Amino acid sequence: MIVFTSTPERGLIVLEPKGRLDTAAAPKLEAAVNDALASGNSMIIDLGETTYISSMALRALLFAAKNAAAKGNAFAVSAPTANIANVLRMAGFTAILHVHDNLPAAFAAVRQEARSHPPD
Repeated sequence: MIVFTSTPERGLIVLEPKGRLDTAAAPKLEAAVNDALASGNSMIIDLGETTYISSMALRALLFAAKNAAAKGNAFAVSAPTANIANVLRMAGFTAILHVHDNLPAAFAAVRQEARSHPPD
């Protein structure tokens, strides 16, 4: 089972998937991402309590990053566990996504990016 917590904070949404991001959970992640992006806010996906990530969930992360960028919003991934960080690295996602060791580092990076690219 997967639980999503969404925390809005001054133009920033933090999605916190908890549990396994397997093939069954990936559409739920994508729906949560779509809802968050529809708000027009920047986004962080905090993987600190995610225990597994499938290729479908990786696709949802890539979708989130591309769509956030297309809308001029910042996007980052934070606090992946060692196993998930390894998967992200092996899949080449660390070269595509902004991945941070912890949530405060992701907050700082997203806020910095938002300041350097203010909305029109």
